Amino acid sequence: MAAIEVFLPRGGRFIYGLLGGAFTPNDSKELVVQVASSEAGQTITDWSLARGLDAVRSGIPPWAVEDILNAALENTEGQTLGPGCLSFHLGAHGEIGSSTWVFRGLTHAVISLVSKDGPLSEAGLSSILRRHFG
Repeated sequence: MAAIEVFLPRGGRFIYGLLGGAFTPNDSKELVVQVASSEAGQTITDWSLARGLDAVRSGIPPWAVEDILNAALENTEGQTLGPGCLSFHLGAHGEIGSSTWVFRGLTHAVISLVSKDGPLSEAGLSSILRRHFG
């Protein structure tokens, strides 16, 4: 299980999103990917990294589901997980800072985290973020 929230300033704009997922191995012969989306989640005002700069809502937005599924299915690290269910069930998005590109990057980052064995150092996490968000 892993979740990651990113807030990345880029000149006069910023990138924001949060995505969490879990992998549950099973005896099937395939990897199944599931995404739970919500139309309009609760407004988050107290803990988001983008608080005060963006209108952040809880939940994975429906417009991001297809990109999350595609990114998960094309991710080579995900293939090392083996058969089971990779589910994305936790998310948050901003009206300004979120996009399908952000959720594709978050998907790859979450899979990288779920694929790791053992603890991850700060340098290891930074490497994952640089790889998926440049």
